[in-house]
Amino acid sequence: VTQLIATMHNNGAEVLHGIDATRLIESSKAQNKDWLQKFDTCIWNFPHAGVVSGFFDTDPLVRWRHVNLMNLFFFSVRAMLKDEGLVIVTSNALTKHVTEDEVIKGAERAGFDMIDQFAF
Repeated sequence: VTQLIATMHNNGAEVLHGIDATRLIESSKAQNKDWLQKFDTCIWNFPHAGVVSGFFDTDPLVRWRHVNLMNLFFFSVRAMLKDEGLVIVTSNALTKHVTEDEVIKGAERAGFDMIDQFAF
């Protein structure tokens, strides 16, 4: 991961890693970043709320944690994007912790519109 981040930086990308995705502005300030400039794009690869010992991702409590994580993320990222900013969320089509409909609904509640969806 460190090498990938370095490569992205070397190619002009700004990377925030290891921060609280539900509190992006507060987390970036804690890293001494000045985010007066807003982002064109935010990419979150394979979001996951973490493992709860003794529970599977399909357990209602664990599923709530994952859905809530996505909902909070979409509201948090809104403040970090330019007006026409783009959010890209990657996920596994077979995931059990949050459905694509739940991700889309969370994004819509935060004022986003889905532009496209595709398998890769």
